[in-house]
Amino acid sequence: MRTKEEEEEELMELWKERTAMAKKLEEEIRSMDLSRESNILGKVMAEVKSLQRASRKLTRPSIDDGNLRHLRNVMDVAKREYGTVNGLIRSFVLVSPKEGELYKHSVDIVAEEGEVWAKVISRTAKGVAIDWLTSSPRTVVHQGMIYVEHSYLFPHNFTPPRIVFHFENGVPDLVAVKLERMKIRVEGERIPLKSLSDAPDDLLEELMKEEEEEEEEGVEEDGEGDEGEEVDLPLIPSTATVNLDVSAVFVLISNLTHSGGCDHRFSSSLLRQQSVMERKKGARDQLLSLIEGREWVVCQTTLEAVQSIVNTVGGPTEKGRWAELEQRLRVVPDSPSDRSLEMDQSSRLNDRSIRVFGTADKLQYVTASANKHFVQSAFHQGVHYAVIIHESRALSEQKEMPL
Repeated sequence: MRTKEEEEEELMELWKERTAMAKKLEEEIRSMDLSRESNILGKVMAEVKSLQRASRKLTRPSIDDGNLRHLRNVMDVAKREYGTVNGLIRSFVLVSPKEGELYKHSVDIVAEEGEVWAKVISRTAKGVAIDWLTSSPRTVVHQGMIYVEHSYLFPHNFTPPRIVFHFENGVPDLVAVKLERMKIRVEGERIPLKSLSDAPDDLLEELMKEEEEEEEEGVEEDGEGDEGEEVDLPLIPSTATVNLDVSAVFVLISNLTHSGGCDHRFSSSLLRQQSVMERKKGARDQLLSLIEGREWVVCQTTLEAVQSIVNTVGGPTEKGRWAELEQRLRVVPDSPSDRSLEMDQSSRLNDRSIRVFGTADKLQYVTASANKHFVQSAFHQGVHYAVIIHESRALSEQKEMPL
């Protein structure tokens, strides 16, 4: 039997281990370029404060509650499985303009520029199995249904994100089958459910039968609901038509983004800064890699703005490039979506930008723009636009000076 001193020493070692884990996790998070809607840092800092409070009187439950280990697993899966991680414990919020209903959803990992939503399950396979067998209200299967439902409420480029569930400690085989029926990809060791539970065969068969019947009923209900929501949540391919904002047009025609464009002096601090950025990474090549092979359009507002600016500050070569580009573009009339018009306007959500982004939203096009502030402001009002964000470049030819 251990002495009290030995127990206290063991608890202190566990506390030090958890504190070191939290600090390392904090450093890793701060080194990543995550979206502002990511909540993982706040959760880790809450764990740090909890550990600091626990140091006054060490007990195992206060040190080892499991949440910190789960956050560690989320980070490990993100680094191990995905090349691009955009958010960790990221929140999505949407207010229905018709009913005023608030939809909130938290995703463990948002990856590949928003195309993938991943959930990490840290529980043991046995724990997952018991929850499912006892019809717990928060089973992994139920959580899968929630992920699928919300993927249609928060589409990426008009298409629901792909969903992946990562089981770090194994997954009961029948639970994996159920998730896969919902088009969720399942990662993790599959363990026969019978080896995890003493449940009789007839109960397992009945559970699977009930799940299948619920799924069939859900498909019918979803089908009826989708008919009315088809306009609001359309599904289109990733090769969707690209709506060019003024900033995207300037990237395509500016001297700064073409050969020799940076070999000049500029009195403008903005052009000097953009020249340095352009030498490091060409904005035009980057944008073309994302939009080439698709149809390009501009709305009437963009056309008029570009024509006015090019005629005023564009150089002769830039004017020539615009004339060539204009021949390639299809012009669409301004026709913003209802949800765009319902947003409260501000300095960042101005009428011009609402017409540009809103028209593409209604037509199910993707907007190429450098105006990330508009996109972020719209997001906070519950409007998620399909966008390609690129670096900004100004017209430079008239302001070029020899080195």
